Amino acid sequence: MNELQHSRIYNLIQEIIYNGNNLDFASLYKELKIGDKEYFHKIILENKIAPSFIDYINNKDYTDLIFKNFYERCKIQARRYQIHSLQVVKEVREINNIFAKEGLKPIYLKGIALQKEYEDSSLRPMVDIDILFKQEELLKAYEALHKNNFLDSKQKQYLDKNNIDDFCRRYHHIYIITKNNISIELHHRVTKPADFINCPISKSFFDDFCTTDYFNERVNIPSIENTIIHLLCHFSINSSFKKLLRTLIDIKCINLNHEIKWKEIILKYDDVKIRKGISLSLELINLNKGSIQNLDSARTVLYKYFPKKELVQEAQHKLYDISSPNSVEIFLDRLRNPKYLMAVAGMLIPSKNMLKFRYKIRKSNFRSYVKYYNEQFGKILSVFLNIKKSSRYLWHTNNLKNWLNKDK
Repeated sequence: MNELQHSRIYNLIQEIIYNGNNLDFASLYKELKIGDKEYFHKIILENKIAPSFIDYINNKDYTDLIFKNFYERCKIQARRYQIHSLQVVKEVREINNIFAKEGLKPIYLKGIALQKEYEDSSLRPMVDIDILFKQEELLKAYEALHKNNFLDSKQKQYLDKNNIDDFCRRYHHIYIITKNNISIELHHRVTKPADFINCPISKSFFDDFCTTDYFNERVNIPSIENTIIHLLCHFSINSSFKKLLRTLIDIKCINLNHEIKWKEIILKYDDVKIRKGISLSLELINLNKGSIQNLDSARTVLYKYFPKKELVQEAQHKLYDISSPNSVEIFLDRLRNPKYLMAVAGMLIPSKNMLKFRYKIRKSNFRSYVKYYNEQFGKILSVFLNIKKSSRYLWHTNNLKNWLNKDK
């Protein structure tokens, strides 16, 4: 696909999201070749923005323009997320009551905090429930859900007072599934241990939050400033923009409801990487026709936190990339992480706790070791089999990560 076709697809996505760029969607869509249309369709579905796409197409009366099979797939995805969101609402009510009985007052993140910013909450896909606890409360919350028989029967309790501290050093959340097949992430920090030894922003979330009505249930959510900061840091630092076009929609909705002082958002936390991550995210949103007021002013004053144009273009490529990384990419990406190299010994001879965390088992045994080494052998074999066709990654440097991790 040439640059012109890429540009046309980017413009079509931007028109769906912002619906006000005076773009002739119908003509531009018709000009796409069959293969490019299929790529455009995949971007919509992989990024979970079918609800917004359906809303746009119906409002513009472009239904007959779109391939029928694709339109039906979008309707199915949108309907599935509507049903899923209703189930999430029900689960949040029950979860909140369980935590209240235990004297816990968590902060609900991401979708729960963002849903109220949408005029039509069904347009905000809810994938899972993200909840932030103080680290010393994490185990109590986890045990409470088990004790109240709230989780899927396959979810065995594998964390206890003997290994929870080790778990928290390695991971930023506990992933569990409810009886109704709803995913929950119990966080004890907002950022990942791989990015920060100590999370520079989590504590502030408990100092700066608000209580809101969530479908007749009172829940705690971050302040609007922390909601934005979490959203933008997840966009750039936690996820490297991969399949997160819905972040553009989230920021658009927040912009409509609030007057955001972006310079203050960037400067709220002292950490250089956090400030760079926010600035990079804002540049990418701006590149995609999103409205960021006074961005020029912020860029001039805080220039040392803003990336060069070629880095923003690399982020743009990642944002619209829907391919899955192969084993070579993953392996080489990990090799660039010093923490990964330091952990090699522990990977060759895994600890009992590592096996418990990996397979969610109460007690490690011979079978878990066999399973682990079998998986590792399969990964190594996959790397060797893919090295030739992925040789371009052997000398690849992730410029974005290098820039983010520089202190100056």
